[in-house]
Amino acid sequence: MKKTLFIAFMLMAVNCAVASPWSLDSCISYAVEHSLQVRQRIVDVRQGNVELSSAKSGYLPTLGAQVSQGWNIGRGLTSDNTYADRNTSNTQWGVNLSLPLFDGLSTPRQVAYAKASLAAALQQLEAVRDNVTLNVIAGYLQVLYQKELHQEALHQEALSSYELTRRKALLEAGKIPEIDMLEAESQLAQDRMSVATSANDTRLALVDLAQLL
Repeated sequence: MKKTLFIAFMLMAVNCAVASPWSLDSCISYAVEHSLQVRQRIVDVRQGNVELSSAKSGYLPTLGAQVSQGWNIGRGLTSDNTYADRNTSNTQWGVNLSLPLFDGLSTPRQVAYAKASLAAALQQLEAVRDNVTLNVIAGYLQVLYQKELHQEALHQEALSSYELTRRKALLEAGKIPEIDMLEAESQLAQDRMSVATSANDTRLALVDLAQLL
């Protein structure tokens, strides 16, 4: 219950934070729908339902019916003590009903076992769905985080580029030493490296999210 509430809270939080063609909801839906683990657990649940129905059928009566038809063709002795052609037919049918009264508690035990197996399969299915959902949420948040870092890196690069331009103008005017401009150039180079690194990290985060889908 706590995990379900946590997932719901995370869904609302991230959906409020971002809107994109591939929203968090669409990512989760796609991942859950195409997860091999989820599909396997669904198969287990269906099998559990079949086994439970089969176990419950032990309480039902068994009804059987049979029909037979016989023909006798030939000559036979009549009441006048003469022989004549005679064709006769004979039809037999029967119905039997078997009602289980006591089978040593075998049927109740089979039903109880089937119910427990089905409950376990349902819990495993829910657990797998929750795990897939949490993994997608974590991957989605990581993409958002890396995108934010990349935007910050771009902003810092723009500031450093402006600062370098400003110091070049001050150096030409003789108001600052050359070392100040060299420091600005070094800072800009570092910021450009940060932009490249953050862009690469964003791509890796997107790849990781795609693998979860």
